[in-house]
Amino acid sequence: MGTIKDVRRAVRARFAGLEPLERRALLAADLSGAWTGLDLLPAVFSGQTVPPVTLHVQNNSIDTASASGAVVDIYLSDDDTLDTQADTKVATAKLGKLNPMAFKDLVFKKIKLSPGMDAGDIFLFAKIDTTDKVAEDDETNNTAAGAAIVVTQPDYDLSGATATPKLNLSLVQGVISKGTVKLTLTNNGTIKIPSAAKININFFLRPAANANDDASGDIAIGSLVNQAAALAGGASKAYTGKLTLDAAIASGQYRIVTVIDTLDALAETDETNNTVIGSEVFTLSPAFADLGITGGSYTAPGTIPAGAKIVVSITVFNAGNVAATGTVGVALVAKASGYADVPLASVSSIPFTAKAGFSKTVKVPFTVPLLLIDGVLYDVEITITPVTTVGGDDAGNNVAVVGSGFTPSIPTINAPIIGDLVVFSGETAGSGDGVNGVSQKIGNFVDGNGRHGTYSYSNNNATPFETGILGLQWTDGQQPSYQAFYLYYGNEGGPSALKGKKLKVYNYTDHEAIGQISDGVNILGFVSVG
Repeated sequence: MGTIKDVRRAVRARFAGLEPLERRALLAADLSGAWTGLDLLPAVFSGQTVPPVTLHVQNNSIDTASASGAVVDIYLSDDDTLDTQADTKVATAKLGKLNPMAFKDLVFKKIKLSPGMDAGDIFLFAKIDTTDKVAEDDETNNTAAGAAIVVTQPDYDLSGATATPKLNLSLVQGVISKGTVKLTLTNNGTIKIPSAAKININFFLRPAANANDDASGDIAIGSLVNQAAALAGGASKAYTGKLTLDAAIASGQYRIVTVIDTLDALAETDETNNTVIGSEVFTLSPAFADLGITGGSYTAPGTIPAGAKIVVSITVFNAGNVAATGTVGVALVAKASGYADVPLASVSSIPFTAKAGFSKTVKVPFTVPLLLIDGVLYDVEITITPVTTVGGDDAGNNVAVVGSGFTPSIPTINAPIIGDLVVFSGETAGSGDGVNGVSQKIGNFVDGNGRHGTYSYSNNNATPFETGILGLQWTDGQQPSYQAFYLYYGNEGGPSALKGKKLKVYNYTDHEAIGQISDGVNILGFVSVG
C-alpha cells in the first residue's frame, strides 16, 4: 500500500485534463428604477393633477436573463419612507418584457392629489415588481424614491346659509318627524374647486341652550354624502337635505345646525365658517292626548214626559299633540239650582279615536227619569272620563253643561188620586220602628182633596228604612181602607223623616201606580201601589 503522497499523485493524474473553476455572475434578472425630472416640477395645488412624471426602469442583468410580467405601483407618501400599508397608491403599470441591460420609461400622467391635502411636501415612490413575479439577483433595489413634490393650498373657502326648514316648530317627543332644509353653499375663494372634490354635509339638532360652538349635545338628523362641490370662485349652489327626527330624541328646545365638509375632504383657506346655526327654535314636547268637551246638543221641545228618550250629541276635542285611540266614559247628570242632582245615564266605555287637533261626536241617550221634579228646568251636565290616553289627560276640560235645558212632566197618580200629603208629626214610630215586617203606625195625613187618614210602615229587610211598605188608610171611608206602597228611600231617617213634610206622590205610568215621594226638593223615595 502506497503512502499519502502516492495517493495525491494518482488523483492529480486522473483529473489533469479539467480547467480550474472561475468566479461567474448569477444568471438572473435584476430590476431597478429611478425618477427623472421630479426636481423640475412646479408646485401643485391640492386637488390638481401632477404634471407627467417619468420612471426609468432597467434590467441590470449582464447575462441572458430577461424580466417579464413585473407590475409597478406608484405611491404618495407624506414622508420620505415608503409604507405600502399606510401610504396612498395612486397608479399602477405593467412593465412588459425587459431583456438584459434593457430599459423602459414609464410615463404617469394622471397622478391626482386629494382636494383635502394640506400644503407642504409630498413624496412620490415607485415599487417595482410588487407581486414578486420576477426572480431577481438583487431584491433590495426595487423601490424608486423621488424628490419631494411641493403642494400648495389653493384659495377654496366654503360657507353656507340655510333657509327656514320645512319642519313643524312644535314637535312631539316619541313620534318620528320628517322635514327638509335648503342650504345655499358658496365658494368664497378665488380658485375653482376641482370637479373630483366630494364633500359631506351633515345636519344636527343642537340644544338651544348650548353655545354656538358647543357641539357636545348635537344629534344627527340627516346628511348629504359625496356631494359635488365644483364651484368657481364666488359661485353658489343650492342643496336640499332631508331631516328625520328619531322618536328617541328627548323633549326640549333645539336649533338645526348644518356642518359643511364634515370629514374635511377639502382643504380650505378658512375652515372656521363651515358651521351654520339656524335661527329657528324647535320645541320637542312630550306626547300627550287631552280630550275635552267643546260642545253638545239635544232636542227637548216644551216639557218632556217621564220615560221619554233624549239623545245627547257631545263634541269631544283632542287638544293633545298625538292621536287619541281607546275608549271614553260618559256620565250625564240633570242639574237644577236648589234641587238635588239626578243621574241620567252612564256609559263606561265608548270606542274613541281622534287625531291631534280634531274632534269626534259621541252620542249618549237617556230616558227622562221619575226622580226629577215636575215642571223644573234642568240642565244636562256631561262628564267624560278618558279610559286610555297618552301622557295623561287634563281633567279641567272634561265637564261641561250643554244644550238649553229640559223640563220634565211627571203625571200624578191616577187611582186613588192622592195629591199632596201633609204628614202630621203628632205621633212617633212604635216599638221596632217597622222592622222585619212588623207594621207600625207612624202618623196621620190629609191628602190634596181634604181627606184624612193614617199611615204606617213595615220594613222587609233587616236594616231599617231601606225597602218596605208604606200603608195609607183613609178614615172617611171614601177611599179603599188600605193602600200599600213599596218605598225606596233616597235618604236616611226612614218614615220618621217624613213628619212635618208636604209630600207629592207621582205616577210613572198610567197602568201602574208607580211614582216617587218628594218633599219638593229632594227625592225621598220611590213607590208603587201594591
